[in-house]
Amino acid sequence: QNVSKMCKAAGEVRKKGYTPYVPCLDLLLGVINGDWDEEEYREGGIEFLEVCDAMLVISHSWGVEQEIKRAKELGIPIYYSVEEMRRDGGSDRGAY
Repeated sequence: QNVSKMCKAAGEVRKKGYTPYVPCLDLLLGVINGDWDEEEYREGGIEFLEVCDAMLVISHSWGVEQEIKRAKELGIPIYYSVEEMRRDGGSDRGAY
């Protein structure tokens, strides 16, 4: 269910001019390849977050809370709905 929500939100984020990063797609890569553990998945997500212009929160979990904390440390705007996001996509980076 979260995968579907993330992918639908990514489509809407793209319409606003951002290049979305969808964390759950990395999880699928790890499942398909069979060689990613949970820590690698979380670390990779944080690395992407660190180069993003914005973060869109569509669900809550311990991992999401850690990502929110890191986004705040970096001064990355955090949005809780696609409607809140700027129309121009910020810069050439992306949205997490």
